[in-house]
Amino acid sequence: MAGTTERCSYCSDSLGATVDHFLPITPHFEHTFDWRNLYWICDNCNRRKSAKMTFDPATGQPLVVRPDRECPWDFLYLDTETGVITPRVHAPMFEPDRRGHETLRALPVLGFEPVLEGRRREIRRLLGAGHRALETRGTDEARAVILAFKEEHHGVKSWIAHHEGSEESPWREIKAESPRLWRRLVTTSLLD
Repeated sequence: MAGTTERCSYCSDSLGATVDHFLPITPHFEHTFDWRNLYWICDNCNRRKSAKMTFDPATGQPLVVRPDRECPWDFLYLDTETGVITPRVHAPMFEPDRRGHETLRALPVLGFEPVLEGRRREIRRLLGAGHRALETRGTDEARAVILAFKEEHHGVKSWIAHHEGSEESPWREIKAESPRLWRRLVTTSLLD
């Protein structure tokens, strides 16, 4: 679940004060007490998700991304300049990812200004740590970026370590010039 920070499993910015049944009790009553079906969630996300949960008619599987089993960045794209999340676009038709689209439709709170500001704040904090690490590479100060990654709660570190964020500055430079530090960052991002 959300761990010691008690953050919402979806928006990460609000305190998770409610337990969500990812698969709704009706018609999935068999999962009512299944721990793998329970998530910390804020009231705002819970109200919106419950009303808009959709399922793939062919497979019966939910189209909303499961926060504990799937990487949301496989379906969503993060603009690190603005903090805005959009559905990932797939070539050759350049259509938005269906699961990304449905996740954002069911959870519009992911685009609300307070959530965007929390995400932007985390991006700025991580960028600052990354630039300090480059300036002071090889010193104890460079290890501060590891601590910044450990304390990140908005999913940004996973974007940086495993998706397009790794090609942005300063991460591209850290990956090229300090491979040992980069490996530690990637390892740290997997610990959530």
